[in-house]
Formats: sequence, C-alpha cells, structure tokens
Amino acid sequence: MFAMKNNLVKRLLLRKMNKLGLSTIVATLLIVLLTVVLTGVVWSIVTKMTKDSLDQSRSCFNIFDKVKLDETYTCYNASTHELVISLEVKDVDVGEATFGVSSSGQTKSFKILNIPSTVPFVKNYTGANTVVLPTQNSGVAYIYNYTGAGFASTSFPDRVQVAPKINGKQCDTSSTIQNIGSC
Repeated sequence: MFAMKNNLVKRLLLRKMNKLGLSTIVATLLIVLLTVVLTGVVWSIVTKMTKDSLDQSRSCFNIFDKVKLDETYTCYNASTHELVISLEVKDVDVGEATFGVSSSGQTKSFKILNIPSTVPFVKNYTGANTVVLPTQNSGVAYIYNYTGAGFASTSFPDRVQVAPKINGKQCDTSSTIQNIGSC
C-alpha cells in the first residue's frame, strides 16, 4: 500500500511538473513573440525617422558650388550707398534664398523668392523693384540700398552671405564674401 501511495504521489508530481513545464514553454514563446513584435515596431519608427532626416539632408548636400555669390560682380558703391550682390545658381531648384549683410557687428537679412516679388531695400540690377531668384544655370545681380536698410553711411559692408532653401529645407550658408570691393 505504501508503494502504491508512493507511485501515486510520483505520478501526481510528474503530471504537475509536466503542466508547469508546458506553461514555462508557452510563457517563453509569448515573450519571444512579444520581443519580435516590439522590435518590428521600433524598427519601422526608426527607419521612417532616418529616411525623413536623410531626405532633408540630401536637399542641402553638395550645394556649395551650386548656389554662390559671384565675387567679381559683388561690390559696394560708396557714393550711392548701394551694395551690388551677384548670385549664381547652377543645376538646382532654389525655393528662396536668405541674404545676410554685415557691417561693424550689425547684420541685416532679406529673402528673395523664386517668384517675382518686392523686397524692401532691394531692386533688380536693371532698376526694377520686382526681384526674383535666378533659374537653374543662370545668375542675376541685385542692388541693396545699404543706408536705407539701416546701416551707417560711413560704414563699409564687411560680409555678404547667402543661405538657400531647397525642397522646403533651409540650408546653411552656401557662399560668403568677406572682402567686398568698391564699384
């Protein structure tokens, strides 16, 4: 009888251990499945964020020779207080460009769009008040009313720079002229 009881207890213990073993396997599989699902969710989020960042970065990549100020035709006329700024655009579509003019620690900026518009203190080199960015593979010169923009008539511009906006992404400065000659 003792042996029979002992066998019964052994069988019950084995059955209980088998049930525990099965639930351990199921729990392990659930944890693995949950890990795989979470990894997939995180992967898709990171991939989308990375792709968006790369697309924006590509807009501004390698534009430094494509949107630049022409030093030959950028000059300052001290008698008329006008700064002539010449801009060249190569094979890139520029949506707008922000120009910065600095003198004696003071900087003023203005934007020119790829559609004809009027910009305070800026006119086309031909004298027209409507200005527009040059199209691909072309250039244009603008006349900036230096004193009208708030610079002292006795100061001379220290620096001119341009920062284009391409595919909706504002890029860093692509071109700077620090030694501006006289016209």
